[in-house]
Amino acid sequence: MRVSFLLTTFLFCTGFLCSAQKKFVDLKEFILSADAKQDGAQCFSLTPAETWKGGSVWYRNQIDLRQSFDMELEVHLGCKDYGADGIVFIFHPKLKTGYEGEGIGFGGLVPSIGIEMDTYQNHHLNDPSYDHVALMRDGRINHHAGITEPIPLKSDLSDVEDCKAHKVRVQWNPQTKILNFQFDKSSRISQRIELVDDVFKGDPIVYWGFTAATGGEHNRHRVCIEKTDFLEVASFDYDTKQELLSSKKYIIEDVEFGLKNEILNADDIKELDNLAKLMNSYPEYSMIIEGHTDNQGPIKENALRSQEQAEAVVKYLQSKGIDPKRLTFYGLGEDYPIAPNESKEGRAKNRRIQVFMQKNRA
Repeated sequence: MRVSFLLTTFLFCTGFLCSAQKKFVDLKEFILSADAKQDGAQCFSLTPAETWKGGSVWYRNQIDLRQSFDMELEVHLGCKDYGADGIVFIFHPKLKTGYEGEGIGFGGLVPSIGIEMDTYQNHHLNDPSYDHVALMRDGRINHHAGITEPIPLKSDLSDVEDCKAHKVRVQWNPQTKILNFQFDKSSRISQRIELVDDVFKGDPIVYWGFTAATGGEHNRHRVCIEKTDFLEVASFDYDTKQELLSSKKYIIEDVEFGLKNEILNADDIKELDNLAKLMNSYPEYSMIIEGHTDNQGPIKENALRSQEQAEAVVKYLQSKGIDPKRLTFYGLGEDYPIAPNESKEGRAKNRRIQVFMQKNRA
């Protein structure tokens, strides 16, 4: 899904990739952790101005780094000079945040790329005395291991903890393999990097987000997203995804199973992979899986077969990293047909796996 968060104009899909333009950022598409909170129509507060706080905001759907990425936002780095610690923009293949404090939520994330906007001098990490930015890799926070040397966020070395909003732009061009970073419309980093082949070992599918942290010193950290354009790896088209998230039932018809209940149909596996992607992107949801059969054969055998096949789907989703506590299954046999069993076509429709999602109770 190519997403451009500005004027609403169109939505179209080709296969599982959809293009869309939206008037506003849909904040429901972001996952917040720890101290992060929504703060206005298009803004997030990552940390309050208190010691030992941390927060992260991740876009919950994966993107494809074989396509361009362009993001414009405002960052607020606080009001307290010598405050701590800063904000990091991150690409990472998992919805996971690193350690806080001097790690700023980036520390320990492997593999990853982080653009570190740091306002505190940790001498043992080889931080300079001024507010600085650097391109970092694989959760390593010592500047000896950085991809670029730390340079001032403002070329005149002025303080950015000034109670003001600062314009930030991040651009990735997969053709030139250049990662650009601007701060207050001034180019600060322009680095050629093998982002897909080297950093992410050939896998272009990642998540993006922001993290911030305070330590023994503090500042309030805030981001406001103004414009974002990227290729989203959509598990389903927008309407189908919204139906699933509203607990409407989704049917995988005529599923083919082997003698040991292996799932044999490649199209079914693709749909299950897409369900796994959706579940990984929405960890606050659980899924109910129902197995159904036609009326051919003994009733008890149909009930048992439908239960075993629903369980096979659960096992497949577990193999894709879904916590079994989020999965419930039932074998309903031939009791709930959706088409007449008198025809071959009707029986094929009745042999199905049916799923629906439910939001977990707080």
